[in-house]
Amino acid sequence: MPTPPDTINPTQRDTNGVVEWVGYHLIELAGVTVPAVLGVTVSPVFTFVAILVAAWWALHEWRLARRRRAARRALCITAGTTDRPVVEQPTEGEEASQVTA
Repeated sequence: MPTPPDTINPTQRDTNGVVEWVGYHLIELAGVTVPAVLGVTVSPVFTFVAILVAAWWALHEWRLARRRRAARRALCITAGTTDRPVVEQPTEGEEASQVTA
């Protein structure tokens, strides 16, 4: 069962983010690392493969960042503000700290 976000300390949240990132990108990391090691130990041709995979990965991450930025901007415009995304208002009996981002 996952731990609620308000009970996780900032260091643990950062560690969880790193572990999650590595888990999602393990194939991409292997796609760069394995050919790079083979390029050093076996043949320089593998270095070229590693460079191609790294370029593809960088392009993918750049496109993903642009998409996220555009989505955040759209949320801010929808909310009528330019500094924060939409946040639900607290309902009766709910503290404001439970619903703020």
